[in-house]
Amino acid sequence: SLLLEARAEADTDAKVAEVEGHKWLVQETERIRVTRVRLGAEVELTSKRETLTMEELDAAMAMAVEVDETLRAEETHLAEERFKKEELLNGEVKRCVDDSGKLAVEMAEKAACLEELIAVQHLELEEE
Repeated sequence: SLLLEARAEADTDAKVAEVEGHKWLVQETERIRVTRVRLGAEVELTSKRETLTMEELDAAMAMAVEVDETLRAEETHLAEERFKKEELLNGEVKRCVDDSGKLAVEMAEKAACLEELIAVQHLELEEE
């Protein structure tokens, strides 16, 4: 009877240990599942952050390209304007040079006329 009692108690202890072991196993499985879910969420969040970062980089690159294209277009426009102004100035300089040449010829002609007039006046004075 004592043996049966001890055996029954041992069986009960074994069943309790089995139930406790099963509870522990269920708890550990749940803890692992929660950890996996949390890690999965962190991985997903990190992936989204990387995606956002890549999108931000792409947007920044697109903006930089746009700014570069705008600056190049403006630089080209300014170069064209400068070329037109240089052409106008070169034309103006050529006109001034031509005018100066014409004035020099006129002055030389007038100087020759004055010399001739002076010579004629000297002759007239000598004749008097």
